[in-house]
Amino acid sequence: MEISLMLRMPETAAGKQALAELSAQVHAQGVLQQIDRLPCSLAQKQALVDAILHETKAGE
Repeated sequence: MEISLMLRMPETAAGKQALAELSAQVHAQGVLQQIDRLPCSLAQKQALVDAILHETKAGE
């Protein structure tokens, strides 16, 4: 069975913004899933998430 996909980039500013937001959400979910799988305590995981948020905000 062959599956064919056709992707189109949004052409409007609103569409581009929506795609950027969706992309960021998917990326964040992936990061959180990876952190969740780490073999460390919940407190350490929370500290890691806090550090990521701090660095992200500092870079803005």
